[in-house]
Amino acid sequence: MFGYVQPLRPELRVRDMALYRAFYCGQCKAVSRRYGAIARGFLSYDTALLGLLSAALSVRDAGVRNERCIASPIKKKPVARPCAATEFAADANVILAYNKLRDDWRDERSKKAAAGRVFLSRAYRRARRARPDMAGAVETLMEELAVLERAGCPRMDEAADVFARMMQAVFAELGAESGDARALSWMAYNLGKWVYLTDAFDDLEKDVARDGYNVIWLQYGREGDAAACRREMREAVGFNLKTSLSQCAAAYELLHVRRYKELLDNIIYLGLMDRTERVLKGESKQADGSI
Repeated sequence: MFGYVQPLRPELRVRDMALYRAFYCGQCKAVSRRYGAIARGFLSYDTALLGLLSAALSVRDAGVRNERCIASPIKKKPVARPCAATEFAADANVILAYNKLRDDWRDERSKKAAAGRVFLSRAYRRARRARPDMAGAVETLMEELAVLERAGCPRMDEAADVFARMMQAVFAELGAESGDARALSWMAYNLGKWVYLTDAFDDLEKDVARDGYNVIWLQYGREGDAAACRREMREAVGFNLKTSLSQCAAAYELLHVRRYKELLDNIIYLGLMDRTERVLKGESKQADGSI
Protein backbone atom coordinates (compact mmCIF):
# COMPACT_ATOMS: atom_id res chain seq x y z
CA MET A 1 0.00 0.00 0.00
CA PHE A 2 2.58 2.55 1.02
CA GLY A 3 5.96 0.80 1.04
CA TYR A 4 7.00 1.94 4.52
CA VAL A 5 7.30 -1.47 6.19
CA GLN A 6 10.73 -2.71 5.18
CA PRO A 7 13.90 -3.93 6.88
CA LEU A 8 16.92 -1.71 7.39
CA ARG A 9 18.98 -3.41 4.73
CA PRO A 10 22.51 -2.28 5.71
CA GLU A 11 21.97 -3.98 9.08
CA LEU A 12 20.72 -7.28 7.64
CA ARG A 13 22.88 -10.36 7.52
CA VAL A 14 23.29 -11.84 4.06
CA ARG A 15 21.15 -14.86 4.95
CA ASP A 16 18.35 -12.66 6.30
CA MET A 17 18.36 -10.48 3.19
CA ALA A 18 18.09 -13.67 1.13
CA LEU A 19 15.19 -14.79 3.33
CA TYR A 20 13.39 -11.46 2.90
CA ARG A 21 13.80 -11.68 -0.84
CA ALA A 22 12.55 -15.27 -0.76
CA PHE A 23 9.31 -14.25 0.97
CA TYR A 24 8.78 -11.29 -1.31
CA CYS A 25 9.32 -13.56 -4.32
CA GLY A 26 7.10 -16.23 -2.77
CA GLN A 27 4.34 -13.65 -2.40
CA CYS A 28 4.86 -12.59 -6.02
CA LYS A 29 4.50 -16.17 -7.23
CA ALA A 30 1.45 -16.72 -5.03
CA VAL A 31 -0.20 -13.60 -6.49
CA SER A 32 0.52 -14.87 -10.01
CA ARG A 33 -0.85 -18.36 -9.27
CA ARG A 34 -4.00 -17.11 -7.60
CA TYR A 35 -4.73 -13.91 -9.52
CA GLY A 36 -2.74 -13.85 -12.75
CA ALA A 37 0.39 -12.11 -13.95
CA ILE A 38 -1.13 -8.61 -14.09
CA ALA A 39 -1.80 -8.59 -10.35
CA ARG A 40 1.93 -8.90 -9.68
CA GLY A 41 2.27 -5.28 -10.74
CA PHE A 42 0.59 -4.26 -7.48
CA LEU A 43 2.95 -6.03 -5.07
CA SER A 44 3.72 -4.29 -1.79
CA TYR A 45 6.61 -4.49 0.64
CA ASP A 46 4.09 -3.98 3.45
CA THR A 47 2.27 -7.25 2.85
CA ALA A 48 5.57 -9.16 2.67
CA LEU A 49 5.60 -8.67 6.45
CA LEU A 50 2.26 -10.49 6.67
CA GLY A 51 3.64 -13.54 4.92
CA LEU A 52 6.79 -13.51 7.00
CA LEU A 53 4.87 -13.15 10.27
CA SER A 54 2.41 -15.86 9.30
CA ALA A 55 5.26 -18.28 8.55
CA ALA A 56 7.15 -17.28 11.70
CA LEU A 57 4.15 -18.04 13.93
CA SER A 58 3.06 -21.23 12.17
CA VAL A 59 3.72 -24.66 13.67
CA ARG A 60 4.78 -25.88 10.23
CA ASP A 61 7.81 -24.48 8.44
CA ALA A 62 7.18 -24.40 4.70
CA GLY A 63 10.79 -23.47 4.00
CA VAL A 64 12.53 -22.08 0.94
CA ARG A 65 13.59 -23.65 -2.35
CA ASN A 66 15.52 -22.49 -5.42
CA GLU A 67 13.36 -21.57 -8.42
CA ARG A 68 13.43 -19.60 -11.63
CA CYS A 69 10.94 -16.83 -12.27
CA ILE A 70 10.04 -14.24 -14.88
CA ALA A 71 12.50 -11.78 -13.31
CA SER A 72 15.26 -14.40 -13.18
CA PRO A 73 14.56 -16.91 -15.97
CA ILE A 74 18.07 -18.40 -16.12
CA LYS A 75 19.54 -18.38 -12.63
CA LYS A 76 17.55 -19.98 -9.83
CA LYS A 77 17.09 -18.02 -6.62
CA PRO A 78 15.60 -18.74 -3.17
CA VAL A 79 11.80 -18.52 -3.10
CA ALA A 80 9.45 -19.29 -0.21
CA ARG A 81 7.59 -22.51 -0.95
CA PRO A 82 3.86 -22.31 -1.68
CA CYS A 83 2.13 -22.33 1.70
CA ALA A 84 -0.67 -20.75 3.69
CA ALA A 85 1.61 -17.82 4.61
CA THR A 86 2.38 -16.76 1.04
CA GLU A 87 -1.26 -17.25 0.01
CA PHE A 88 -2.40 -15.10 2.92
CA ALA A 89 0.05 -12.35 1.94
CA ALA A 90 -1.08 -12.58 -1.70
CA ASP A 91 -4.77 -12.28 -0.79
CA ALA A 92 -4.14 -9.37 1.57
CA ASN A 93 -2.02 -7.63 -1.06
CA VAL A 94 -4.79 -7.73 -3.66
CA ILE A 95 -7.46 -6.62 -1.18
CA LEU A 96 -5.42 -3.70 0.14
CA ALA A 97 -4.11 -2.64 -3.28
CA TYR A 98 -7.57 -2.54 -4.84
CA ASN A 99 -9.06 -0.52 -2.00
CA LYS A 100 -6.10 1.87 -2.06
CA LEU A 101 -6.68 2.41 -5.79
CA ARG A 102 -10.36 3.05 -5.16
CA ASP A 103 -9.47 5.56 -2.44
CA ASP A 104 -6.95 7.31 -4.72
CA TRP A 105 -9.57 7.57 -7.46
CA ARG A 106 -12.11 9.00 -5.05
CA ASP A 107 -9.66 11.53 -3.58
CA GLU A 108 -7.62 12.57 -6.60
CA ARG A 109 -9.51 11.34 -9.67
CA SER A 110 -6.19 9.76 -10.60
CA LYS A 111 -6.17 8.19 -14.07
CA LYS A 112 -3.50 5.79 -12.88
CA ALA A 113 -5.75 4.64 -10.04
CA ALA A 114 -8.72 4.27 -12.39
CA ALA A 115 -6.68 2.11 -14.77
CA GLY A 116 -5.33 0.08 -11.87
CA ARG A 117 -8.82 -0.68 -10.62
CA VAL A 118 -9.81 -1.96 -14.04
CA PHE A 119 -6.79 -4.24 -14.24
CA LEU A 120 -7.24 -5.51 -10.68
CA SER A 121 -11.04 -5.81 -10.52
CA ARG A 122 -11.22 -9.49 -11.48
CA ALA A 123 -8.45 -10.40 -9.05
CA TYR A 124 -10.22 -8.45 -6.32
CA ARG A 125 -13.46 -10.36 -6.81
CA ARG A 126 -11.53 -13.61 -6.38
CA ALA A 127 -9.71 -12.31 -3.30
CA ARG A 128 -13.01 -11.18 -1.81
CA ARG A 129 -14.39 -14.68 -2.21
CA ALA A 130 -11.26 -16.15 -0.62
CA ARG A 131 -11.21 -13.71 2.34
CA PRO A 132 -14.73 -12.29 2.71
CA ASP A 133 -14.27 -11.12 6.30
CA MET A 134 -11.04 -9.29 5.55
CA ALA A 135 -12.34 -7.72 2.35
CA GLY A 136 -15.62 -6.68 3.93
CA ALA A 137 -13.88 -5.07 6.90
CA VAL A 138 -11.40 -3.22 4.68
CA GLU A 139 -14.21 -1.89 2.47
CA THR A 140 -16.27 -0.77 5.46
CA LEU A 141 -13.40 0.92 7.26
CA MET A 142 -12.05 2.60 4.12
CA GLU A 143 -15.52 4.06 3.58
CA GLU A 144 -15.64 5.18 7.23
CA LEU A 145 -12.28 6.86 6.74
CA ALA A 146 -13.48 8.50 3.52
CA VAL A 147 -16.46 9.98 5.39
CA LEU A 148 -14.13 11.48 8.02
CA GLU A 149 -11.83 12.86 5.36
CA ARG A 150 -14.69 14.41 3.38
CA ALA A 151 -15.87 16.05 6.60
CA GLY A 152 -12.39 17.48 7.13
CA CYS A 153 -11.73 15.69 10.43
CA PRO A 154 -8.95 17.69 12.16
CA ARG A 155 -8.09 15.10 14.83
CA MET A 156 -5.13 12.81 14.15
CA ASP A 157 -6.13 10.15 16.64
CA GLU A 158 -9.65 9.88 15.25
CA ALA A 159 -8.59 9.55 11.62
CA ALA A 160 -5.68 7.22 12.38
CA ASP A 161 -7.91 5.03 14.56
CA VAL A 162 -9.98 3.98 11.54
CA PHE A 163 -6.94 2.95 9.53
CA ALA A 164 -5.54 1.19 12.60
CA ARG A 165 -8.73 -0.86 12.96
CA MET A 166 -8.48 -1.76 9.29
CA MET A 167 -4.99 -3.12 9.90
CA GLN A 168 -6.38 -5.14 12.80
CA ALA A 169 -8.91 -6.69 10.44
CA VAL A 170 -6.14 -7.68 8.03
CA PHE A 171 -4.08 -9.27 10.81
CA ALA A 172 -7.11 -11.02 12.33
CA GLU A 173 -6.50 -14.32 10.55
CA LEU A 174 -2.96 -14.61 11.89
CA GLY A 175 -2.04 -16.28 15.17
CA ALA A 176 -4.83 -18.86 15.36
CA GLU A 177 -2.35 -21.71 15.84
CA SER A 178 -0.08 -19.96 18.31
CA GLY A 179 -2.65 -18.18 20.48
CA ASP A 180 -1.19 -14.79 19.62
CA ALA A 181 -4.43 -13.10 18.57
CA ARG A 182 -4.49 -10.39 21.26
CA ALA A 183 -0.85 -9.41 20.85
CA LEU A 184 -1.18 -9.40 17.06
CA SER A 185 -4.28 -7.23 17.26
CA TRP A 186 -2.49 -4.60 19.34
CA MET A 187 0.60 -4.81 17.14
CA ALA A 188 -1.56 -4.35 14.03
CA TYR A 189 -3.45 -1.42 15.55
CA ASN A 190 -0.31 0.53 16.34
CA LEU A 191 1.37 -0.39 13.07
CA GLY A 192 -1.71 0.85 11.21
CA LYS A 193 -1.74 4.09 13.18
CA TRP A 194 1.95 4.58 12.44
CA VAL A 195 1.48 3.93 8.69
CA TYR A 196 -1.42 6.39 8.43
CA LEU A 197 0.31 9.24 10.26
CA THR A 198 3.65 8.59 8.55
CA ASP A 199 1.94 8.83 5.17
CA ALA A 200 0.14 12.02 6.19
CA PHE A 201 3.36 13.71 7.29
CA ASP A 202 5.21 12.43 4.25
CA ASP A 203 2.56 13.81 1.87
CA LEU A 204 2.03 17.10 3.71
CA GLU A 205 3.25 19.50 1.01
CA LYS A 206 1.67 17.51 -1.82
CA ASP A 207 -1.73 17.35 -0.10
CA VAL A 208 -1.76 21.05 0.77
CA ALA A 209 -0.70 22.02 -2.78
CA ARG A 210 -3.62 20.15 -4.33
CA ASP A 211 -6.04 21.18 -1.55
CA GLY A 212 -6.40 17.56 -0.50
CA TYR A 213 -7.15 16.14 2.91
CA ASN A 214 -4.28 15.93 5.40
CA VAL A 215 -5.11 15.48 9.05
CA ILE A 216 -1.77 16.86 10.26
CA TRP A 217 -2.30 20.09 8.33
CA LEU A 218 -5.85 20.40 9.65
CA GLN A 219 -4.81 19.79 13.27
CA TYR A 220 -1.60 21.81 13.34
CA GLY A 221 -1.43 24.00 10.24
CA ARG A 222 -4.20 25.87 8.41
CA GLU A 223 -2.07 29.02 8.29
CA GLY A 224 1.26 29.70 6.62
CA ASP A 225 2.71 27.10 4.32
CA ALA A 226 3.12 23.36 4.53
CA ALA A 227 6.91 23.53 4.81
CA ALA A 228 6.61 25.75 7.88
CA CYS A 229 4.02 23.40 9.34
CA ARG A 230 6.42 20.49 8.81
CA ARG A 231 9.23 22.27 10.65
CA GLU A 232 7.04 23.38 13.52
CA MET A 233 5.19 20.12 14.02
CA ARG A 234 8.07 17.68 13.43
CA GLU A 235 8.64 17.10 17.15
CA ALA A 236 4.95 16.60 18.01
CA VAL A 237 4.34 14.28 15.07
CA GLY A 238 7.55 12.41 15.83
CA PHE A 239 6.35 11.80 19.37
CA ASN A 240 3.10 10.30 18.05
CA LEU A 241 4.91 8.09 15.54
CA LYS A 242 7.46 6.82 18.02
CA THR A 243 4.79 6.13 20.64
CA SER A 244 2.95 3.96 18.11
CA LEU A 245 6.18 2.15 17.24
CA SER A 246 6.90 1.56 20.92
CA GLN A 247 3.48 -0.05 21.40
CA CYS A 248 3.88 -2.07 18.21
CA ALA A 249 7.24 -3.39 19.42
CA ALA A 250 5.86 -4.19 22.89
CA ALA A 251 3.10 -6.29 21.33
CA TYR A 252 5.57 -7.96 18.97
CA GLU A 253 7.66 -9.07 21.96
CA LEU A 254 4.67 -11.07 23.25
CA LEU A 255 4.41 -13.17 20.09
CA HIS A 256 5.48 -16.81 20.01
CA VAL A 257 7.92 -16.40 17.13
CA ARG A 258 9.14 -19.84 16.07
CA ARG A 259 11.56 -18.80 13.32
CA TYR A 260 12.91 -15.84 11.31
CA LYS A 261 13.25 -13.75 14.46
CA GLU A 262 16.41 -11.89 13.44
CA LEU A 263 14.77 -10.67 10.24
CA LEU A 264 11.56 -9.70 12.03
CA ASP A 265 13.56 -7.91 14.74
CA ASN A 266 15.29 -5.89 12.05
CA ILE A 267 11.99 -4.80 10.51
CA ILE A 268 10.24 -3.97 13.79
CA TYR A 269 13.11 -2.34 15.70
CA LEU A 270 15.29 -0.89 12.95
CA GLY A 271 13.41 -0.66 9.66
CA LEU A 272 10.34 1.14 10.99
CA MET A 273 12.39 3.58 13.07
CA ASP A 274 14.70 4.33 10.15
CA ARG A 275 11.67 5.08 7.97
CA THR A 276 10.26 7.31 10.72
CA GLU A 277 13.44 9.36 10.95
CA ARG A 278 13.70 9.70 7.19
CA VAL A 279 10.11 10.90 6.82
CA LEU A 280 10.51 13.34 9.72
CA LYS A 281 13.54 14.78 7.92
CA GLY A 282 11.51 15.18 4.74
CA GLU A 283 13.26 12.45 2.78
CA SER A 284 11.42 10.52 0.08
CA LYS A 285 9.07 7.71 0.99
CA GLN A 286 9.85 5.85 -2.21
CA ALA A 287 10.77 2.20 -1.83
CA ASP A 288 14.49 1.52 -1.67
CA GLY A 289 14.81 0.09 -5.14
CA SER A 290 14.48 -3.49 -6.23
CA ILE A 291 15.04 -6.33 -3.84
